[in-house]
Amino acid sequence: MIATADRVVVRYRFSGTHKGEAVGVPPTESEVETADIVIFRVEEGQLLEAWALDDTHGLLEQLGAIVP
Repeated sequence: MIATADRVVVRYRFSGTHKGEAVGVPPTESEVETADIVIFRVEEGQLLEAWALDDTHGLLEQLGAIVP
């Protein structure tokens, strides 16, 4: 996590087992892991906006939905 006067950036890792439909792909029971980033704009202690960058392409590769 990195914070400035009006921005907070969070990078996190997500992992789990694909047991239900995700991004249009039926369950595969595959173990998956992605790294994602969210940037928040903060003003007077309130979160006003958020921008997210998810590794959907990497997730689809891990699920076998697309060829690497």
